[in-house]
Amino acid sequence: MGILEKQEKGAIEIEESKTENNILRKDLTHFALKIFAENVDSEYPQKTFETGRVFFEENNKLIEEDRLVIAKTPGNFTELKQALDYLFRMLEINIIIEEPKVEQAHFIDGRFASIKLNEKEIGFIGEIHPKILKSWKLKMPVVLLEIRLEEIFK
Repeated sequence: MGILEKQEKGAIEIEESKTENNILRKDLTHFALKIFAENVDSEYPQKTFETGRVFFEENNKLIEEDRLVIAKTPGNFTELKQALDYLFRMLEINIIIEEPKVEQAHFIDGRFASIKLNEKEIGFIGEIHPKILKSWKLKMPVVLLEIRLEEIFK
């Protein structure tokens, strides 16, 4: 791997990459959508999850963190929120799901929320906006959540 450089919006570019990938992933959401896009003709429902490391620049520092993404198609916000609530209840961790302070263009209004732990945002949950689904050539609604694992394990 070569020298790391900043790219727009906090993405990290790899110089002299040995593969076709030259940007480190900033999130796991993109990869969940890619999996569904590659499997549009497979049987429904489809569910996927992944844990992995993401990289981004924040305040001129390289940040690395482990995250979890859970996605389902077809799915809806309420259904995934129930699973999220159950997971954290079993872990005996109190989280708060609340409306975000800013809108997210990639999600349907009213079907997107921040996930907070100890008043700190650790992730999000939401239904993907139809325009995004169309750009990925996805035929069914997609709901997903992404959380920062390190915050949970503290």
